[in-house]
Amino acid sequence: MDETRVNHVKIGAAIELRRVSRDYISETGASVRTPALDDVDVTIERGELVAVCGPSGSGKSTLLHVAGALDVPTDGEVFVDGWSLGGKAP
Repeated sequence: MDETRVNHVKIGAAIELRRVSRDYISETGASVRTPALDDVDVTIERGELVAVCGPSGSGKSTLLHVAGALDVPTDGEVFVDGWSLGGKAP
């Protein structure tokens, strides 16, 4: 077993988001922050079926990208199968 992993904390849920926020910064000269997620807590237990619903632009895709480790949160922490994915973006 590879012992080089660090900052992995075991928890019980299949997917857990703790106080997750994700902001996007405009690349136009103004440097405007647009929040897509703001202090979100979600716990999905093993075997649980969950649907994410909401209007266009409400953060559904961002939530799934962060929970699926395709994106990193601006703040907060994500756990998948009990392992921390490392927390916020640099």
